[in-house]
Amino acid sequence: MSSDPVTRAGERAALAQQISSTQRNKAAPSPQRNCWEYLACGREPGGDKVAELGVCKVTIRGPGLNAEARNGGTAYGRACWTVAGTSCGGEVQGTFAKKHANCLKCSFYQEVQGSTVP
Repeated sequence: MSSDPVTRAGERAALAQQISSTQRNKAAPSPQRNCWEYLACGREPGGDKVAELGVCKVTIRGPGLNAEARNGGTAYGRACWTVAGTSCGGEVQGTFAKKHANCLKCSFYQEVQGSTVP
């Protein structure tokens, strides 16, 4: 490192930026993101929309249900289409049978299913 204070400050700033970039890359979402991470809806516990819209049912583990095993998500985070009464695009959806047509168009659903549905 140089002994010049201005150069040292610039070197420190560059190093801090490099460290910050490395930390962001390590914290990047895994391919197994949950729907609330993928869609950035803010309705997960502690999310920025919880005060306004409440916590989404998909984010909560149900008693006696093994949602963790479904598609590698947390709670119903990678099986959101199976939960009745969830919200999509700001509209509350009904039962699976009623909302499935909308889910087929969802890019998150398609990603989890590993396909693209027309």
